[in-house]
Amino acid sequence: MNKNIMDNPWARLLAVLVGLPIINLVLSYTVFNILAYFYAAAGRTFLLLLYRVVLTLVELAIVFYFVYPFMRREKDNPNQIIGYRKDKLLSDFGIGIVLALLAFVINMIYAPVGDLIDPGYEQSVIDYFSSQHIALKLFDSMLIPLTAGFVEEIVWRGYGYKGAKKLTGSFLAGAVISSLSFGLVHTQLYVIGFAFLYGLLFCFAFEKTKRIMPLMIGHWLYDFVQFVALLATTGF
Repeated sequence: MNKNIMDNPWARLLAVLVGLPIINLVLSYTVFNILAYFYAAAGRTFLLLLYRVVLTLVELAIVFYFVYPFMRREKDNPNQIIGYRKDKLLSDFGIGIVLALLAFVINMIYAPVGDLIDPGYEQSVIDYFSSQHIALKLFDSMLIPLTAGFVEEIVWRGYGYKGAKKLTGSFLAGAVISSLSFGLVHTQLYVIGFAFLYGLLFCFAFEKTKRIMPLMIGHWLYDFVQFVALLATTGF
């Protein structure tokens, strides 16, 4: 019985859905704080910019070297799950716009609850963004929505939800398991609850469309508008 633990589909699923929130928590409160300290000491922007670049590369590496192979072991085709099709692009954008609008509605409904859970969070985000160099603001506004839309939809819907649903035999169980992990990976108390509800919405959309391309567009659009709003609020 010298079986590799990663031969077990539950082990692979939990390695991603439990491991990634833990990794993100450790990175957020160690590496980021260390770099932020040197940034403050040096008075330069490039260290935080470097951190963002490195974090983006790490996220992409996780997808291509862990999640993609896990998907193939489940006999899933990542390209088919993404489902990019030229003839569907217009409808994908339409679905993406609807998902982004629904996400904003969820955010507005959740905001009073989030303020009770984590008072002052929204103002702290505005204050933090205001303090950043314009290069960091533009980098965040352009790259983060793209990488988040691509990486997070593949990991938490294309693999996490699909795998959890397959193993539990239940849409609800699969959606709750993957969305709980999706919430926890965001670490901030305010965001965890919203991201959980956001995840449920996107799991439902994936269940209906069977492709994550419309979800990627919706995710990118929601994040991009949020960053544009921050730029408008804080200025250049």
